[in-house]
Amino acid sequence: MRYYTQNNVKIIQCAVEEFSIQMNDSAKKNVNESTYINAGFFGWYKSSIKGKSDYTLPVCPLVADFRTTDTEVINACKTRTKVIGNKAFYDCYNDDVSWNNYRKHKVTTFVIENGKARLEENAGLKDSYQYAVGGVALIRDGRKVTWDEIKAQGFGGDSLYATMHNLIGLKTNDDSIYLLNWKSTTGNMVSSGEAYKKFSAMGFINLLKLDGGGSCIMKEEGKIVAATSENRRVNNIIVVKNTVKQNNITNNVTNNNTNNVNPYPVPARTLKYGCKGNDVKWLQFQLCKAGIKTDIDGSFGNGTRTSVITYQKRKGLDPDGSAGPITRKSLQTL
Repeated sequence: MRYYTQNNVKIIQCAVEEFSIQMNDSAKKNVNESTYINAGFFGWYKSSIKGKSDYTLPVCPLVADFRTTDTEVINACKTRTKVIGNKAFYDCYNDDVSWNNYRKHKVTTFVIENGKARLEENAGLKDSYQYAVGGVALIRDGRKVTWDEIKAQGFGGDSLYATMHNLIGLKTNDDSIYLLNWKSTTGNMVSSGEAYKKFSAMGFINLLKLDGGGSCIMKEEGKIVAATSENRRVNNIIVVKNTVKQNNITNNVTNNNTNNVNPYPVPARTLKYGCKGNDVKWLQFQLCKAGIKTDIDGSFGNGTRTSVITYQKRKGLDPDGSAGPITRKSLQTL
């Protein structure tokens, strides 16, 4: 896991193994987890128990670890979701509740299946999904999603206005999952082009907006780094556990380097395809520190070139695949 800020966007970058979704139905600032963001869209439901708080249930596709202990919520979930072990599956496409805006709509959904993350237009959840959460697609396979496409999935403009938002994104040749917190400035971030312009320039080819506004929160290592003022009750959250250390991203990073200090000499030349030497190992080590899986073998081959391009796109640099003075200077700041 890595937390940083880029272009006024707060970012938690994590591996698939560090990622999970929980359905816990609790006040957003009171969750007993160190690093998380609020996740999918939900609805409010009136409690049938006198004096008891209202509760929440998902309204978009969701596969999450079932963490709530509230009996009323558990019973309500069992009538509208499928529970397998500790996993809750809410399938809005096949829901028989006619008032759900997303029923029979192929809502764009972030899915983890067989250890791989992707976005899909979901027409029914599979038991093989490890996690899933639906939302508003902003970028699909590198293209800008239109406002008409979003409306066709059941969403309205009330989810896209100028406020704080959480998003989840994927990049080309990069296995990381990116959790993003950002405050938009236009009345509709899609029709204005604001979201696409900003995040396509940061290298995202698939981007999904999660629930936000009054529900928005990002907490990192126990500290709230972004949140709207309300302590609103939310249904589900994305949790990140820092279990994959950056100096273990590749087996070539030695176990005795516990401080993640690069032991190789800083390059004094432009590194490009075909270069070899310890300065190439410096480059490969720094790419690993940036969370980009790279073999540290001292040989600048296709794998290293791909990693450099990934890094350059992430930082808004010219993605030429070589490590010239500007790219090396950027890598030295890690």
